[in-house]
Amino acid sequence: LVTRWAAGLGERAAVLVGRCAEPGVMLPLQPVLDALDAHLRDLTGSPAEILGADAAVVGPLLASADPLPAHPGASPAAFANPATGQALLFAALLRVLARAGGARPVVLVVDDVARADPATEAWLGFATRRGSRLLVVTTRRGAAAGAGALELGPLDAPAVAELVGAEQ
Repeated sequence: LVTRWAAGLGERAAVLVGRCAEPGVMLPLQPVLDALDAHLRDLTGSPAEILGADAAVVGPLLASADPLPAHPGASPAAFANPATGQALLFAALLRVLARAGGARPVVLVVDDVARADPATEAWLGFATRRGSRLLVVTTRRGAAAGAGALELGPLDAPAVAELVGAEQ
C-alpha cells in the first residue's frame, strides 16, 4: 500500500525507501543509510552535490563503491563525546536528506520499523522533530500504537483492484 502510494507521488517528491533487517543483522541507521545510498546510486549527477559539506561525516557510512570527494567535516575531537557525535551525525544526515530532494520535499519510507535499531529509532524521532520538507512514513507488522498510526483491515476485491489494478 505504501509502495503504491509513494509511486503515485511521481516527480512531486523525492522518495527514499529503506527496510529494517532482522534483529542482530542490522547496523545502526541502516534503513536510512540504505535508502540514501540507493538514491545516490540512481542519480544522473554527482552524489557530491547532495553530500555537500557533510560528505566527511555521512559518506563513510554509505555502501557506495565510488570514492567520495574529500570535504572538510567535523573534527575527530567533536566525536569524542558520544552524545555530541550522535547529534552531529544526526544533523548531517538530515541535511543530506534535505539536499536529496532538491527543490522537492523528501519522503523517507522505513519499512518494518518494529525491527529498527535504537540509533534508527532515535534518528527518526530527531528527523520528525527537526526536519522541514521531510515526511517520514514508517510501516510495521502487527498493531501500532500512537498518534499517526493507521490501522488497515482486510481489503475487499474492489479496493484491491483500485490499488493494484483489476488484472492483478
